[in-house]
Amino acid sequence: MLILYVFVYMRYSQLTEQLEESNIQLKNSLVELKDYYDNMEKYQRESNQLEEAIEALMVEYPADTKEEDVIMLAVHTQEQNLLNYDNISMSQPELVYTVPQNIVTAASMEGYRRQIDFLEKQATYTNVTDYNNLKGIIEQIYEMPNRIAINNVTYTVNEESGSLEGMLDLSFYIATGTEKQYVYPDIDEYISGTDNPFQ
Repeated sequence: MLILYVFVYMRYSQLTEQLEESNIQLKNSLVELKDYYDNMEKYQRESNQLEEAIEALMVEYPADTKEEDVIMLAVHTQEQNLLNYDNISMSQPELVYTVPQNIVTAASMEGYRRQIDFLEKQATYTNVTDYNNLKGIIEQIYEMPNRIAINNVTYTVNEESGSLEGMLDLSFYIATGTEKQYVYPDIDEYISGTDNPFQ
């Protein structure tokens, strides 16, 4: 009887406990799956909304920002506002944030297959303008299609001329790893004068 109890009853008792535990886990999984199935349309709708939000956000990030882009921003602001630039300085792009490839791949969004790196290129525009034109410059920068942040606005009043002298510190943001291609800014061809002024 002792042998039967130890080797048969105890063994079946342990198997029964294991099966009961397994059944509890399966029941919990079944409840989760049923909840997911019941809310599948809601999850799909929320997933689509999230994808649309990501797409709308990523539109603002170009594939690159080069020196020509920084200079052409100065050209465009000068076309619409009264100001003179004394100096334009810029840095090389620096990494700000990375979305690893495994997260990008898990999202399964069209056009996103690789690691996405967000970079920042800083530029400083030293110029002379007045208050109304400074407001126009800032408004124009915020209306740019690419993501540009104004980090600092530092100006002093020139008592003699009444103009504002100072600088704008900007950050141009870039996203690499998407299927976007860099588009060079539209720059008019420079027409030089004659090579020989004596003819």
